[in-house]
Amino acid sequence: MGTKDVVMGFATRSFLLGFGIIIVILSSASCSSENNQHHLSKPITDNRQALKHINNSLHLGSEAKLKDAINEIEMALALDPDNPEMIFMIGDYYKGQNQLTEALSHYEQAIALDPENTEFRRVIAAEYQHSSAICVAQNARETCKTELNGALHHLTKLIELTPDDADAYHNRWWVTVTLPPFDEQNEIAAIDKDKACHWDNRYCR
Repeated sequence: MGTKDVVMGFATRSFLLGFGIIIVILSSASCSSENNQHHLSKPITDNRQALKHINNSLHLGSEAKLKDAINEIEMALALDPDNPEMIFMIGDYYKGQNQLTEALSHYEQAIALDPENTEFRRVIAAEYQHSSAICVAQNARETCKTELNGALHHLTKLIELTPDDADAYHNRWWVTVTLPPFDEQNEIAAIDKDKACHWDNRYCR
């Protein structure tokens, strides 16, 4: 993923995070966060100084100044330690610099703090699956077990949280049929393929 790609990603993510930040700044005790979905079901932080650093980071990220953006988020994180959203954002920035090991490390830290966050799970599973596809294309499948098992783990957790997620079943089917030993995986793969088709007829072909 290149710099241009990450800027496009931030166009969406930055808006959502910025929306959450605005809520924090403008809300009073009577303001409900009921309408904020997914990771914005509550404000990203209630530390106003941290919010300033986040705003600075989002601005820098939109200009593809990713190292500076990371510095700002790390300053915010120092004011609000163990904040999964901030840690996940750092992972996004590392991903934008093609530092996938660092990105996944931060993603894993974030999901450990917020294990039921389905958005986090989808992103992490997709990163492992993408890495798996690259690895399989370039190497023997037996050498790609780390990436494949990472994808399998997070897709399984995602399915537990969202049992009607056709994409998750389809993606786990791909991982399962790719992951050696192949014979042991056939039954599981068949079940996932059927469930993907059940929830979305795009996967019935």
